[in-house]
Amino acid sequence: MYNEDILNSNTKIKDCISIKNILIEQDFFSQDKMQRLIDIMREENRLDGYVSTFMALDGYIRITLRKTYFKKFNNSFDPLDFYPVIDNCLMELLNENNSSLEILFENDKTCINKLKDNISLFYTISRPDENSIIINFS
Repeated sequence: MYNEDILNSNTKIKDCISIKNILIEQDFFSQDKMQRLIDIMREENRLDGYVSTFMALDGYIRITLRKTYFKKFNNSFDPLDFYPVIDNCLMELLNENNSSLEILFENDKTCINKLKDNISLFYTISRPDENSIIINFS
């Protein structure tokens, strides 16, 4: 049973890597979409009063926030605390682009479900300093 769980996990990770590579090749994580993701984050999390600076590039977002924002997370420096927030915003971005995803994965519609079901595996979050969050899709 334990070996079966490992094999299933490995298969899921390989599928996600394959899907992510397709998304990168097709420029899904373009600067425009990264900017839209920032807009969604600002709307959904009421960040307007907290954002000092932000930068959106292809597959990359850097947001610098005021220290008071991090009180919501007990001033945690752990990037894992931010995955649920980003997951929700990224899910909204995916839903907005559902038709382009359907075209992209027209040969295998299960890819969209795998993407949405494993959304946290498609990006990384890092905290280079106490006020910044970097979200990387490449």
